[in-house]
Amino acid sequence: MQSLGRGEAAVNFGIAIGAAVASSICAAISNVLQHRMARRGPAGRGLRLRLVWHLMHQPVWLLGLLAAGAALALHALALGGAQLSVVQPILISSLLFALPASALLEGQRPSAAEWAWAALLVVGLGSFLALARSTGGTSQPAQRTLLFTLLGAAVLGVFAVVLGTRVLHGHRASFLGLATGVAYGIVASLIKYVITLAGSDPFRLITSWPAYTMIVIGVIAVVLNQAAYQAGPLAEVLPPLTLADPTIATLIGVIAFGDRLQTSPGAIVGEILSVAAIALAVVQLSRNTPRTNNREPLSVSTADPDGPEVGSN
Repeated sequence: MQSLGRGEAAVNFGIAIGAAVASSICAAISNVLQHRMARRGPAGRGLRLRLVWHLMHQPVWLLGLLAAGAALALHALALGGAQLSVVQPILISSLLFALPASALLEGQRPSAAEWAWAALLVVGLGSFLALARSTGGTSQPAQRTLLFTLLGAAVLGVFAVVLGTRVLHGHRASFLGLATGVAYGIVASLIKYVITLAGSDPFRLITSWPAYTMIVIGVIAVVLNQAAYQAGPLAEVLPPLTLADPTIATLIGVIAFGDRLQTSPGAIVGEILSVAAIALAVVQLSRNTPRTNNREPLSVSTADPDGPEVGSN
C-alpha cells in the first residue's frame, strides 16, 4: 500500500509538472497577443481603466485573455499537486514559447543566438529545480502568517508602481512589469490556499478573506499587466515580470507554506549560479523579441469618454 501511495504521489506530481509547462505555453501566447494589442491602444500615462475598456473590444486581445484563462486553470491544477517553489519557477519557461510565437506573428525566425539563450534558460531552470529539490510544505498555512507575508509582498508591488508612475518615468514599463510579477506571485499563493479550502471546507472558503483577496489582486494584476505592455516593449516588461513572479511565490512558499529548499553550501552555490543563468537568459531572450512589436500607441484626445483614467499624470 505504501508503494501504491508513492506511485500515486509520483503520478500527481508528474501531472502537476505537465500542467505547469502547459500553463507556460498558454501564458506565452497570452503575453504576445496582449502586448501586441496594448501597444496599439489609446495613449496616456498611469494605470488607466480606459485602456482595459478599449482592449476588451479587440478580438485579438480577447483571444489573449482566453489563453490567459487557460493558463490560470492549468496553473491551478499544477499548484494542486506540487509546491509553489516547484511550480512557479517552471513558469519562467513561458519565454521559450513566447519567442517563437512573437517571431511567427512578425514573420521572422529566431536566430541561433536566441536558441542558445533559450538552451541556457532550460539548463539553468533544470539545474535550479534539481539542486533546490523542494520538499515538505503544507497546503494550509496559518492565515496570520500568510496574511503578513502577502502584505510584505504587496508593499514591494506598490513601491514598484510608485517608482514607475511617479518617479522614474523612463523605466515605467520595467517597474510596472515588476509590480505585475509581484501581483501574480501573490495570486499564485492564494490559488494554492483556496484550492485546499475548496476541497476541505467550502463554507470557510466563502466566509474568509483569501478567495476575495485573490479575486481583487487578480484584477489589479490584469490592469497592471496591460499598463506595462503599453508602456514599453516586451524587452522591458518581461524580465522583471518573469523573474518577480516565481521569486515572490517561492518566498511565500518557504515562509508561509513551509516549503524546504536544499541549504547545503554546495546546493546554495549551485542555486545562485542557476538563478544567475536564468536571469541572464531571460534578459537576453526578451531583448531579442521582434522589434516591430515596439510600436508607439495611437494617440487619442484627452477628452476620450471611453472610460476613467486612474493615477494619470
